[in-house]
Amino acid sequence: MRALLKVAPAVFNFITDSFDITRTLPHGHVAARLVTLRQWGLDRLMDRKASVMRNLVVAMIVARILTPASRLTTQRGMASETAV
Repeated sequence: MRALLKVAPAVFNFITDSFDITRTLPHGHVAARLVTLRQWGLDRLMDRKASVMRNLVVAMIVARILTPASRLTTQRGMASETAV
């Protein structure tokens, strides 16, 4: 980011002024759970190859750790937020 400010401050100001932040969501706690899950190798226990299905299962596990809910509620929440 500093390199961008040094090279073209006018471009940086134009870009940052062009967008309005409507909401921000905390994500550090999600990243921490995901890193821990991967360090434990839980994702590789489900499937050794990376795939969309494995990623969805990992996402559901992390979501249920953070906000315990039923499987259906978790799935509905993901669909509305991520356009899956």
